[in-house]
Amino acid sequence: MAEEITPERLFEQYEPKRSWPVQEWSPTQEMDISLSIDRSGKWFYKGSEIIRERMLKFFSSLLVLEEDRYFLITPQVKYPVSVEEYPLMAVDIESEGQGEKLRIYLRTNMDDVVMVNKAHPLLFERNPTTGHALPTVQVRDNLKAKLTRSVYYQLADLAMETPHGDLDDESDFHVWSDGERFRME
Repeated sequence: MAEEITPERLFEQYEPKRSWPVQEWSPTQEMDISLSIDRSGKWFYKGSEIIRERMLKFFSSLLVLEEDRYFLITPQVKYPVSVEEYPLMAVDIESEGQGEKLRIYLRTNMDDVVMVNKAHPLLFERNPTTGHALPTVQVRDNLKAKLTRSVYYQLADLAMETPHGDLDDESDFHVWSDGERFRME
């Protein structure tokens, strides 16, 4: 009889390598082991929270998004991960410069660090249930991080009122990073 697949076993089997070409893997087998991520970025296995930080960072490095479904991917098997909103949370913000010379760096709960720019844009997407705008940043591949409330407020402090241009006399708030302008909602 085969051993049950658990997060601990996956971690022990794959973690030591640390660098994974997940975009090159095309596993054909799919196995559900009841992994989920709640709206606050906490990971669960069969309803129990996974709290080992090193394991969580490892699992995050194997996470991919395929056609609106999240998977923890290995060379042979992909494991569905149910995600309430977004798999990552932007939990810290640093900035340097001012105005159009501003550079904004965001760190996720899994220690991914990105500079907000064309490759890692700041986006506002509508929550289909509430209709509220959810501020996010593109982290890697198709994975996005939702900005925590405190990070969003710190970002709002960096925003500038910018004329709307020739469209009308209204103004919008924007934030600059790495020479790119991102509209705030």
